[in-house]
Amino acid sequence: MTGTFRGVVVVAAVGACALLAAQPPSITPVLAQSPPASLRVCGDPDNLPYSNERLEGFENRIAAVVAAELGATPVYAWWPHQRGLVRNTIDAGTCDVIFGVPEGLDFVLWTKPYYRSSYVMTWRNDRGYDFRSLDAPELQQLRIGVHVNTPPEESLARRGLLDNVSTYSLFFDPRGDRDRPRKLLDDLVAGTVDVAVAWGPLAGYAARTSDAPLELVPLADEPGVPLSFDISMGVAKGNEALKNRLEAAIDRRQAEILAILEEYGVPVVTSGGGSAAVPTGGGSGGAPAGGGTDAANPAAESAPPSAAAASAAPAKLNPFTGDADGAAEGRTLYFQVGCQGCHGGGGGGGMATSVIDDAWTFGSDDEVLFRLIKGEIPEQTMPTVYSVLEDEEVWKILAFIRSVYAGDPGRIDW
Repeated sequence: MTGTFRGVVVVAAVGACALLAAQPPSITPVLAQSPPASLRVCGDPDNLPYSNERLEGFENRIAAVVAAELGATPVYAWWPHQRGLVRNTIDAGTCDVIFGVPEGLDFVLWTKPYYRSSYVMTWRNDRGYDFRSLDAPELQQLRIGVHVNTPPEESLARRGLLDNVSTYSLFFDPRGDRDRPRKLLDDLVAGTVDVAVAWGPLAGYAARTSDAPLELVPLADEPGVPLSFDISMGVAKGNEALKNRLEAAIDRRQAEILAILEEYGVPVVTSGGGSAAVPTGGGSGGAPAGGGTDAANPAAESAPPSAAAASAAPAKLNPFTGDADGAAEGRTLYFQVGCQGCHGGGGGGGMATSVIDDAWTFGSDDEVLFRLIKGEIPEQTMPTVYSVLEDEEVWKILAFIRSVYAGDPGRIDW
């Protein structure tokens, strides 16, 4: 995922609707309504296969189709689709719509989905493998690559495969020398890993642009671990008018949207997990070459239960509360295991919610937050891969989170 997932801001005027003035009975009233001159898109300037400043990504292409349906021209405000995306774009008023939003993202009002994809297993098809799922016994002996803190990492942990796993980051600074998320697929082609488990659009694009032929198999959802996601467009909360217009455009241009996705190798799946379009083979040149990332890193589940239901057992108390050394160790762990990737380096939020204020989805007491990190609350939306952490490590991370709390002191319940 947002993100994630760093911009030149382009601001365009939106067409206004003329008000109907009272007219004499002999004059027929006319409602003058001009279509918007532009569709202000929050675009990532350097994030193929999704988008870039040269408009070579599939989201650029889809934005052009949708804007044309609205009688508008896409105009971009560039900001990397990583941490702070919504805060620095829609919330800042620089643009109006983000493409590639997982349905259920809390920070925006999302449209109906315009496609559904899944995480996939992929490998070089000259290796002779014939996998159908992560339960293939051969995986016990193979080198597996996966992006850290994504749902399939939890799936691999459940199968006891983490000793075979090499992890890769989805987060990068395009101005720096940090590896791009595409490196996972490049290492697969080079033979550094035998099997890669990646977000479908990234893997499908690699299959289309790589010199080596790659085989892709979509992964089915598992209990507690969704592996396929509806992808929508996100607008500011309350902007129902734009949401409705975008949904009408999705309905009318669905065939063109799906054709673009197919051109870029995006595996489109049905809600039941079936495959509608899964690319194989390499070097077809169907889309411009380049890197990419799963900025969305999507995870959407059902509404949470009440805090009382989540903490029916006798409450556990953090043995490191108020312990400065424990909190310091917790801060180190917070960064080592990737918490900052979603919640921000200071805990103020990014792709996921802030952990330093009073907005707790499941409740804020020690028991609830311990169970949340350990993956013991089925309705949670964060990856449950942290269940492999030792209890003491979880408590230390929580001690660090408590140490940076900036909410109402009167609401402290730990």
